[in-house]
Amino acid sequence: MSQDSPNPVAKNGRPAEARRWTAVVAGCVAVCTLAGGIASILMPRVYEARASIFVRQEAPSLRLPGDLGALALPGQNANPQAYALAVLQSDDFARQLLRALRLTSRADFTGGEQMTFQQALKKLQKSVRIEEDRKGLIAVTASGASADLAAELANAYVDRFLIRVNEETRRKSGFIAGKIRSLEQDLAALEDRLKELSSRAEVINLSEQTRAVVQQALSLQQQIQEATNELTAVETDLKNTGDLAELARLKARKEALEASRQEMQAALDRLRSEMKDVPAVALRQARLQREIDNKAKLYQVLSQQHELAQIDEQSESRSYQVMDRALPPEKPARPKLLVNLAVSFMLGLALGVAVNMIISELRPE
Repeated sequence: MSQDSPNPVAKNGRPAEARRWTAVVAGCVAVCTLAGGIASILMPRVYEARASIFVRQEAPSLRLPGDLGALALPGQNANPQAYALAVLQSDDFARQLLRALRLTSRADFTGGEQMTFQQALKKLQKSVRIEEDRKGLIAVTASGASADLAAELANAYVDRFLIRVNEETRRKSGFIAGKIRSLEQDLAALEDRLKELSSRAEVINLSEQTRAVVQQALSLQQQIQEATNELTAVETDLKNTGDLAELARLKARKEALEASRQEMQAALDRLRSEMKDVPAVALRQARLQREIDNKAKLYQVLSQQHELAQIDEQSESRSYQVMDRALPPEKPARPKLLVNLAVSFMLGLALGVAVNMIISELRPE
């Protein structure tokens, strides 16, 4: 055969290689797509349901004085949306809901498996997703093996949260009512003591100027006590902190408090020298009157706070409102057949190209 004769193998190589590439890629795509479809059919169905709560950002509130600040009703002194998120995402709330729904003994939740309480708790927390947006909406999305279970979990989170808020409101409203009754008794007792002192012949009616001095001295005594308490707290923090910046800030605050306390003490000493001729009984009378005035102010604030709590308990426009209740979904959220088929198709293409490249590398020239 002549050297210039064409090689039939070389001549037919490229079409043969193209047919091989096509066959391998098509086979890989078919296998992967079929596997993805079968896997999607065999995978357990997961349903998702969504309920939402709208949080009113502007809720009526009153700031309670002193140590009564802890009596603020849910969503009043604090950010109501932050309060709702903290409760809904807490382990304690999930435990209460787990017990209320008896999920550990329900086959639709456990899948027929034996679960400890802790295992069921972890599964519940994984099954529920809490999300928020800037418009004050909190969404509760629950997933479950059945459509009814998913809707029940989402609605249970919303309902149990509103029940908790209402119970907390009633509890604190009752506590405030008890404080009001106690203040009424204290005010009555103080007024009786003041009347008794005023009825004595030896009591001298103080002039307006002297009364103002006495009131100023009593106010300074209270301010000195508050500064002393804060100074004690700062000194405790100084012993415990290890941060240099915080240490410098606390030292500066301590120096400022000590200087302020010295100035107030000096002012109190001057006022006491001015009051040296004031009878002791008159001073007692002034102290009683100041105590009555303070308790009367506190009584007024607590009464307003109690009224707000009662209004909030009965009002339809309270801080938290259910916007959407969860309904059993008609279709499962997972597995997503079209998504799985698309991913399988792409994997088949990639696998077909990889197999062809390996064959080309191993094929002898």
